[in-house]
Amino acid sequence: EQQQIVSFLDTKTSLIDSLIEKTQRKIELLKEKRTSLINEVVTKGLNPNVEMKDSGVEWIGEIPSHWELKKFKHFISKIIDNRGRTPELVESGIPYIEVKHINGDSYHPNFNTDNFITQNTYDTFLRGYLEEGDVLFSTVGSVLGKTSIFPPNKKGCIIQNVVGFRFNNSYVP
Repeated sequence: EQQQIVSFLDTKTSLIDSLIEKTQRKIELLKEKRTSLINEVVTKGLNPNVEMKDSGVEWIGEIPSHWELKKFKHFISKIIDNRGRTPELVESGIPYIEVKHINGDSYHPNFNTDNFITQNTYDTFLRGYLEEGDVLFSTVGSVLGKTSIFPPNKKGCIIQNVVGFRFNNSYVP
């Protein structure tokens, strides 16, 4: 009877392991398909038959023929960077955004913070304040390269390993 139970359990466990393995393989294939689809839509847009040209950049490959290549600096009207400046913190006031608030999982930075600065510090101490639509980049750690977009109707500033870019509206609507 014990042998039958062991044999039954071995069979069922083997089936479960096989299903888990197949499911994990499907997940990997779906991730590959997702990446492929994102790359295609980003480079070709919604028209898969668009005429393509060589981008001149090896890792990008081909781009739609009506696209122009421009340097990033031509799209930026202001760089907001307060690295190396540490303001006095207070218990309430204007929140400041640091690396831990930009996790890349949400469109806007996380404002759940206990780090605030005064209005006076906001007006005088920092080299840059944030406006709606500014793009924030994390520059260190496990969140290196993660981005957020500063939301409307908020006040805030950045500090400690976050850089903000304000885009030139003549290039970016």
